[in-house]
Amino acid sequence: MKKTVNRSTLDECHYAIATFIENHTKDVLTKSDSYTIALSGGRTPVGLFKVLSNDRYRHSIEWAKVRFFWSDERFVPPTDPASNFLMAFDSLLSHLPVPENHIFRAPTEAKNCAEAAVQYQQIISDYFSAQDADCSEYIKADRYPRFDLILLGMGADGHTASLFPGHPALQDANLIAAVESEFANPPVPRLTFTLPLINSADTVVFMVNGKDKIKVLESFIGSNVKNCLIPASMVAPQNQLIWYIA
Repeated sequence: MKKTVNRSTLDECHYAIATFIENHTKDVLTKSDSYTIALSGGRTPVGLFKVLSNDRYRHSIEWAKVRFFWSDERFVPPTDPASNFLMAFDSLLSHLPVPENHIFRAPTEAKNCAEAAVQYQQIISDYFSAQDADCSEYIKADRYPRFDLILLGMGADGHTASLFPGHPALQDANLIAAVESEFANPPVPRLTFTLPLINSADTVVFMVNGKDKIKVLESFIGSNVKNCLIPASMVAPQNQLIWYIA
């Protein structure tokens, strides 16, 4: 795995990540008919999403070939202001030529978070199984879907996606885990990609800004130590791990 660390202003990070996605999609789409990306939640990626929806990137990226997923989601209706899907839809997807059936959001209409996690795992498994006829059941075959790109952020406590320090979800071998509300802020249950799913990706891009977060990041970024009390330190994708720090 190649690890790259980039430091610049927040605006420069937004444009650098957008340009990386532009180039990465072009590269992947020379070898594949589609490009799979998992978006991050929270407020950190809003600026990036707005850049991706501007005239340059709206026209330079083949959005009709991109399949969108979410690395984590709050267990709220998709119309709720706290929904990561709604944030991405309002700031990015509604501005792009993306077919509705290329958007794979978490099914938060389920009766509870655990059921939603099961359903989202099935959605992801079904999509990737359809692309890989040799593997109809990823988990049963000890294989995990390989996303082309997963976007992640990091909290001041070192959490990433909705994988929190010392939480049992860090040991979950499924594709999706349900996380109890007391580990999250705001305090609502979450669905999250698990570490095996994240680490099966080709590429992971982190965007981190804020002094408290950077202080935590600097405690592990220069080493290969993986600490369950800093879940972001446990991320190790198949090809490249790229950090953008503002």
